[in-house]
This record gives sequence, structure tokens and C-alpha cells, in this order.
Amino acid sequence: MSDWDDSEDSAWIVTQRAVVAEYLARQGLHHGPIEDGPRWYISPYVAVWAVESLAAPGATGWWAISGDLPTDYASSKGCPNARAAVKHFADSWLDAARDPREDGTLGTSGLPAAFKDLLASRAKTLAEFYEDDEIWLLDDDDDAHNV
Repeated sequence: MSDWDDSEDSAWIVTQRAVVAEYLARQGLHHGPIEDGPRWYISPYVAVWAVESLAAPGATGWWAISGDLPTDYASSKGCPNARAAVKHFADSWLDAARDPREDGTLGTSGLPAAFKDLLASRAKTLAEFYEDDEIWLLDDDDDAHNV
């Protein structure tokens, strides 16, 4: 929950959307529009963004996550909503934290091994968010809103 006022929340959302757009561009991901606002967020900690598919316009093709954690993205396959995306990120980050590579990175994340504890901590927090029914106010599309 946020004790920020609406203008701080709005500014944070605008900034996080720009972070996601820049990240996806650096990753070379071809995608449709990023929604104007996150599907779910707890400012200033985490925001989950729906990113439109190019193959199926109007449908979510990707999920992106940003905030006080690594910015990342994942396919929407197997992740029908923001809550499932949070679970996916938690699981994949925990796997990466447990998989230091010889090249000094963590799993397929590309993050330096020095971030192992931080990545594991953020994965644990995301897993706790996923499990907490009280922070997921569901609408008809089974997507959540800010808490």
C-alpha cells in the first residue's frame, strides 16, 4: 500500500513505464504498445505491465515488471494475468539466484553473481505477494489493480 499522494503515484507510474519501454528496447523485444498504466502495482516498489502482442493485436503478449527490483519481461504464455506473471518472475528469479554460472552471471538472467542475495530476496517478496489474496483485488478479466 502506498502513503504517497496521487501526484507522486502518477509520476512514479510514468517513470516506471519509461523504464520498461527503455528496457524492452535494449532487449530487442518486438512488441505492441505497453499499456498506459500497470495492471498491478504497489508504489514505489513494483509494477506489472501488460505489453501487447504483435502477432495477436489487442492481446497481452508479454508481461514486464519494474520498480525496486530488476526490470524484466516474460511471455504471457502460461501467465494469463498479472498475478500469474508475478509468480513466474518469482520462480524464475529464484532459479537464477540458485544457478551461478562460470561467466559470473546468475542463470539466464544475465545479472552479475554479486546480485544473488538481492535477486533471491526480491523473488521471495514477489512469491509472498503472489500468495497474499488480500492484495489482489480481481476484476472480471482476472487481472488485479493497485492496492
